[in-house]
Amino acid sequence: MTLVTKKIKGHCYYYFQDSLSRRETPITTYIGKKTLSDWLLGEEVQDAIKRHFLALPESKERQYFRYPPTDPDYTSKYLNHLRDNYILIKNNYAGEMEIMSRELFVKYVHTTNAIENNTLSESEVSLYLYSDIPPKDKLQNELQQTRNHLSVKSYLDVYNRPIDASLVKSIHKLMMKNVDDYNDYDDRPGRYRSNMVVIGDSNRQVPKPEDVPKLIKKLVNNYYHDLDQNIHPIECMAIFHHGFERIHPFRDGNGRTGRAILDYMLRLHRFPPIYIPLKLRETYFSALKEANVISNYTPLINFVVSRIIATLMFVSSRTSVKYLMLSKELERSFSKKFGENTYKTLASAITFFASHPEDP
Repeated sequence: MTLVTKKIKGHCYYYFQDSLSRRETPITTYIGKKTLSDWLLGEEVQDAIKRHFLALPESKERQYFRYPPTDPDYTSKYLNHLRDNYILIKNNYAGEMEIMSRELFVKYVHTTNAIENNTLSESEVSLYLYSDIPPKDKLQNELQQTRNHLSVKSYLDVYNRPIDASLVKSIHKLMMKNVDDYNDYDDRPGRYRSNMVVIGDSNRQVPKPEDVPKLIKKLVNNYYHDLDQNIHPIECMAIFHHGFERIHPFRDGNGRTGRAILDYMLRLHRFPPIYIPLKLRETYFSALKEANVISNYTPLINFVVSRIIATLMFVSSRTSVKYLMLSKELERSFSKKFGENTYKTLASAITFFASHPEDP
């Protein structure tokens, strides 16, 4: 959202201007005269944000799921509406969202490492990443795993090219720098594995090393092909993530690298970032396993959708966004589009997490 000033008949007026995509005509919302006092202007701004939020058009995208989410409420239209709400929240609550983005990144780093048995707590991750205070009695390897996420983030923040094998290798190289004895092997960070490996406790063998390059290329091509066919991005991302973990292209670090790619894809498609609490580790692995065994991607799509909504709940309940989301105006607008029960479910979750310390 952009604050603009218009001069009409010698008087200056404030307006908000915004759109959901570059192809759409911007929506303009009147705020007030430039001569208003700071207090009155502040009141007008809050009212204008609400009116501006409700005035923005819905996305005209027409996408579909081959493996639709189990919940019938989670239609393509509804999920894109949630995405557009997140875009508007980022634009209209920039100050609070800067803080939230940092908190979400800490949660992401903590949880993606914890899934791989890193023992740093969330508070230890935060202090180490942003205050350079390392926790005591932790392995150097665990500290390096944590620090490497900053390098990956810095790289992806300025990356502006398509997803390809080069990106996959670059993320892995940064993610696994100086971790374990990786640098003593031919298949060191950024290089595909040269040997057969077994995934975790599953005893499931992965494709042969010589097949990895062509399989990754095919995975990328299928991802872009499905997007071109108007398959919903959440399905495309989930299928890519499963395919990446199935191929297991590197000797180690595939889980963290795969989740970093998923996080980047979410950003490309302007969905909220996600984090996977340790309590949901087995649910996440079970969804990946079901895709392996019977090629059923619905559980994994369900999981990604649930975590997108969890991030929206976290942002909405921990900032002043909750006053907008729980307003009568938004209740009427949301209920009209998606049903009263759907809004009540959303509002109840925001109200609960606003008054409870646990995270969604």
